[in-house]
Amino acid sequence: MISTCPQESGQSYLVQFTGTPNVSYTAEIYDAVPNVTIGKEQSFEISTQFPWQIFQFKPMKGISKTQLDITVESNSTTAAYLKVSHTCKEVAAKDIKYLDYNGGSLRLTFAEKGRITLSKASAPRLKDSDSAWFIGIALKDKTDDTKTVRLTLTKSFDYDYSGPFCFLIGTSFFGGIVVALWALLCFREPYILAHEDSHTDDSTVNASFSTSGTGFKANLKSLLSSCWRNGGESDELRPLLRGSRDRTPLTWKEIARAMKNVLFHHWFTRGPKTFSYTTCIVGFVLLVGAFQFVYEDWHLMIQEGDRDKCFYNDLCYRVSGYDIPFNLMISNLAYMIHGFILCWSVWVMEAELLAWFQRNERRNRLKSRRLPANQVELPKHVLKCPNINAHFATMSVPPLFTTPEEAILLHAEAHKRKYTFSIGYAFAWGLIFEGCFSMLYHFCPTKLTFQFDTAFMFVISGLIVLSLYNGISFKECAHGRRIQQPVEASNFFLYFIVPLYVFNYFGSLYNPTDTESLSVGMQIVFVLCLVAYYIIIFSWAGVKLFYNISSWGDFKKCDVLTKAVIFIVILALASIALPVLFEPNFPNMFLFSCISACLLAIIGKVLIKFWQSERSHWTVQKVAFRVFQGSYVLVTLGVMGTAVWIFSMKATTNKLKRPEISRDLNQACAVVGFFDYHDLWHILSSFALLMGAYLVLYISE
Repeated sequence: MISTCPQESGQSYLVQFTGTPNVSYTAEIYDAVPNVTIGKEQSFEISTQFPWQIFQFKPMKGISKTQLDITVESNSTTAAYLKVSHTCKEVAAKDIKYLDYNGGSLRLTFAEKGRITLSKASAPRLKDSDSAWFIGIALKDKTDDTKTVRLTLTKSFDYDYSGPFCFLIGTSFFGGIVVALWALLCFREPYILAHEDSHTDDSTVNASFSTSGTGFKANLKSLLSSCWRNGGESDELRPLLRGSRDRTPLTWKEIARAMKNVLFHHWFTRGPKTFSYTTCIVGFVLLVGAFQFVYEDWHLMIQEGDRDKCFYNDLCYRVSGYDIPFNLMISNLAYMIHGFILCWSVWVMEAELLAWFQRNERRNRLKSRRLPANQVELPKHVLKCPNINAHFATMSVPPLFTTPEEAILLHAEAHKRKYTFSIGYAFAWGLIFEGCFSMLYHFCPTKLTFQFDTAFMFVISGLIVLSLYNGISFKECAHGRRIQQPVEASNFFLYFIVPLYVFNYFGSLYNPTDTESLSVGMQIVFVLCLVAYYIIIFSWAGVKLFYNISSWGDFKKCDVLTKAVIFIVILALASIALPVLFEPNFPNMFLFSCISACLLAIIGKVLIKFWQSERSHWTVQKVAFRVFQGSYVLVTLGVMGTAVWIFSMKATTNKLKRPEISRDLNQACAVVGFFDYHDLWHILSSFALLMGAYLVLYISE
């Protein structure tokens, strides 16, 4: 049976049949296209003898109030076309393969399943009218297979965004507040725990082991003693906990005044903020070019009606005012909400630190100040001068006269300048930009646009590692002691982020089995440059980590040994395991290399702090509190692990495959009839990044 488009009045058919002589056969020709109705499945076969089928759908009143899903399913993997148009000849056999550049039809390829969604935003638009819709299904290539297809029309989304928005914003905002408070309780230790820490001399502990034996047993005990020594927890962050001499908490008025001071005098004027500012510069500059690139891809898809250009999850496709996957895009609001929560938290931390210093200065203003031994007083002019370099030629500065109140504020701000929250703010901006770039990628997901989705995942992962290395306080120079040089923002972005962006772009083009990929010569150059970059970056990281190691005997210390093991594991993962696992998908390899590196760095830092903490006088209260802290770390790792599992095992598209193969991964909405599994990846990974950011900020020294 063959269905043909109806002819105009007065026109006749011209049909030609060919066949074997002396063999009789029967042909049926219908001048009317079969109708399909909503909710009723239509099953049919297409093959070489009958390579296409046409149906029509006559809309009823009120059809435009919901999306209309035109779904095809089959048990065969043979590729076929699905095309929808108001014009019958557009979906006929000879025209179904061709695109309509006037926005009059929609077309896609499918294997086992596919769906075209008509909506108030689609082109052509779904409207309340008597104009019929024609649906054509045809084989893509000549084949001997017979493909059984099931066609179904269903009403789906009713354009009610209140439920999804409440779920997303409520979960992200209130969940983020819970995470912030949980991290606060876990890592900004109560005064009683900080106050009760007793510090024992390391030599006493080591001496008790040195007399216990010789040989292998003694060496083993010596190694264990380095792991279980009383390292004396650093006092660098005591002001962030609570003044050890003052149990009275800060008032809301003091904190509010300090927040105002930080906002106007440190965000936009004084204070180191290189990471924060550079992150914003990189984000905004990259965002402009990325938007132009992605928008052009999307606009071309809308203009041609070719749904194969963007790799959407068509089985969970929810639109807004434009024909875009609104659900996939707004799920990235979780990153932005969590970014603002993190920014607020860092702002409060910085203001609280300043408020403590101001209170301490007021309390101590009548006491005479004593300089440390062999040190000279720093002129006050240095603290107010906008450019101290201008005074270096004469090695002198003019005097600065202040009132008592000005002196209090000056000394408080001078003390605060030892601490930098630049990376903390960069974390927050990084989360916000990750939401922006992920939203932009899902505007029209393709193999090439994926580089924008991962752009700030690289930045965030790098910031996590740098925060653990640099800390939030500047280290003082001491005579006869080598100081750990922090990594500057310019070095981080120029030597780590920029090369990674370049490799990520060429990695998107790299595919040895694709004739349209890089040439063989370019692929060889790409791999050689990548190997050279890995050697340089890991050599540089090794020098930074083990700069203060003077002899091989230092590796018996448990903190140094932990660093070495973590470094080797990261090196093996990034250089061997992940390239083998993701080859030739370089963008995913870079993404998970960065994620693995930051997770292992966090684990290493937690272990080192555990080795250096005092356990000889632990009480039940302290043990319970450490368990409480450990639960936060485990939950963070669990959330990230769950998110990665959903990303890998519950993928709803595959941009590296052909469009019809990618559609076979499409899945129905999983949450509130609006969000799919990839949206859950957005939400869970955002929570994991927020929890990890708090953990890193609180354990950085």
